[in-house]
Amino acid sequence: MPRSDAAALDSLELAGSIVVVANQEVATVRSAARMARALEQRYGGERVSIVIARYDAGSEIRQQDVERVVGRPVAFVFPNN
Repeated sequence: MPRSDAAALDSLELAGSIVVVANQEVATVRSAARMARALEQRYGGERVSIVIARYDAGSEIRQQDVERVVGRPVAFVFPNN
């Protein structure tokens, strides 16, 4: 979601949970970390979760690496198959 889209951000006020989706690419993980931090500040950390799409267990970037960068556990992974 673009950071400048105020209407989209305002609509999240009513959401019970907010999911940030990332994959195992460095740029995506960093972007997801920034987005998660911004969403946590605005809506509270208990509403924000992280999932990994197209998860590849053989990737150099492991689930633990993603969790370290985003600063929270990954809630779910969708395998790349």
